[in-house]
Amino acid sequence: HTEAIERFLNISRDDAESLKKAGNLTEDAVTIINSSSDDIFAEIYRSFEYYKSYVSDEALERIILSGGAALIKNFSDMMAERLSIPVEVADPFRKIKIPSRFDSSFITQMTPIAAVAVGLALRKEGDRA
Repeated sequence: HTEAIERFLNISRDDAESLKKAGNLTEDAVTIINSSSDDIFAEIYRSFEYYKSYVSDEALERIILSGGAALIKNFSDMMAERLSIPVEVADPFRKIKIPSRFDSSFITQMTPIAAVAVGLALRKEGDRA
């Protein structure tokens, strides 16, 4: 998404990322995000079809979304609608007690993109890579 916005609006990567996260997207930016989302959803759908055909015929129950796309307004709803599978945004802090002195709005904002960092922080000596 970021690259598509960057190219189409001829703005820097940082500006495109900020625009995407801010949620106050121009009509052009929304069109770009929808178009690139369709490409992403098509690729995911093909992966699911491959999985069902060659790996397991069990139905997928849900998608857990993490990363920058999870920060895009309505992206998870769009994904659920297009793929006909419930989508929830990952919450790696779900079972972690966060001290009240931390900025809760910042934690909420970072939640979808913190999965890898939280996973690495929870590792113990001797855990396998």
